[in-house]
Parts: sequence; C-alpha cells; structure tokens
Amino acid sequence: MLDDKRQFTRFDIPLIVEFKPTKGASKFSWGLTRNFSYEGFSFESLNSDFAPKENLEFKLKFPRSGTFVSVLGNVIWKRQVEDKCLAGVKLGEMDEKIKSEILEKICDYGNVSTDKIFYRKRPVNVTIDEEEEKSAKKLGSREKSVTNFLKTFLKKSKHIGIEKQYLKSKPVCKVTFRLPKKAAPGAQSVTIVGEFNNWDMTETPMKKFKNGDFALTLELPCNREYRFRYLIDGNRWENDWNADKYILNPYGCDDSVVVV
Repeated sequence: MLDDKRQFTRFDIPLIVEFKPTKGASKFSWGLTRNFSYEGFSFESLNSDFAPKENLEFKLKFPRSGTFVSVLGNVIWKRQVEDKCLAGVKLGEMDEKIKSEILEKICDYGNVSTDKIFYRKRPVNVTIDEEEEKSAKKLGSREKSVTNFLKTFLKKSKHIGIEKQYLKSKPVCKVTFRLPKKAAPGAQSVTIVGEFNNWDMTETPMKKFKNGDFALTLELPCNREYRFRYLIDGNRWENDWNADKYILNPYGCDDSVVVV
C-alpha cells in the first residue's frame, strides 16, 4: 500500500486554503486541503494557474475561529482531474518550533493526535514527487465527484455561519443556518438538506433576504450531531464553512456537521 511507503503518517483534514505564487501574482485563489503530514499537504482548487516546482504562499483557514496561519510551500506535483486541479506541496523551511505550533493547531482542528502526525515511518527509496503522483492518480480514479468550493471566502462575522441558542425549558437547540450571498451568487433558492429532514431536497427551503443571504432557524434535539449540506437552485451543492466539522460522504465529498 502507498501509505506503507510514506515516511510520515498522513491525515485527511479539510481546510479552506488561500494561495498565490510568491512572485508576480497579487491576487489569492481558493482551494481545499486534502492530506496533511509533517512534510506537507495536498490540496484541490478550481484554479490551476501555477506550475510544478513553483513556490506558493498559503493561508490555511480555520473557519470556526476565523483565524489562519501562513506558510510557504513548493509544488511537488500537479494533476488535473475533471474541472479540478490537484496538487501536492512540500512545506518550506521554517523554524522547527513554529512548524510544530502550526501542525499542532492543524491537528487540534482536525481532531488528530499530534503524536501520530510527528511519527516518522521507516525511510524508503521513494521520492516525494513519485509518491504523491501515485496518490493523485489513486484519488482521481476513485472519485466520481469532488468537493464544491466557495469562490469567495466567507469572512467571519455575526451574520455568517451557524448560530446556536439552547432552550432552558427543553433539551432543544435553536440553530440558525445562514448561507451568505457570496457563497451563492445569483441564487434564486436554497434548501437545507440533512439528517434532520431525512435528506429531503424540497422539505426545508431557506428564506432569502434583500441582501442576498439565505437563512433558516430549526429546533434540533440536543446531544446529537447532524450532517447537512445546502442545495442551491436545485442543482448545486455547497457546504457551510463555519460548520463544527466535516465528514466524508460515500460520494467522495464532505458533509457539513452541526453539533448540538
């Protein structure tokens, strides 16, 4: 197995990522990370305007806190799969203490033990680019669909994401879901689809406001986790990037999860 050939353990931790070349470009593009290890990570994006061996500047986003960390990385491999670009990145040289702090923050967000991500496997005679190219091909062959991306990052504000209000009178939480206009530009309708409505694509429409945002408040029984996604105009899926966490679904995409 490919995992046995890797020098460091890898974990699938989805983070929104901003990136741009360190030279020339001034505008950031958007993507989503796939795998992290002590050496680097892989990501996918709608933008393929970069080249192998090119140095990129990255901002790794932590949606729930509205913070990010900045790192530099070198593109080791690049591959086009359908309309998405997959790429592997080797982290640039940095102070070991700073690197450890960054990886610990990523591990904490992904609920991964730091001991595992720092664990080095036995050395092997496989170069990083050979290894990651095989990984990309494997990923491309098994995924029939890939995650939809936000074209514009949802900046943290009190009007974005999930708001929770726990009721004292009964074990229920009023959860307000909000999908901002930036996440669904030009959308005429949005329905929220999830475990709380048996994944019915028409049962729970969201209200559209004058500013273009969509919102809806549901009463959900407490002490549970619920997977969900947003269905835009009946033909496009979107996640909530302020969700409590994300879980891979059988179709190769991530479901948003709200914990109450």
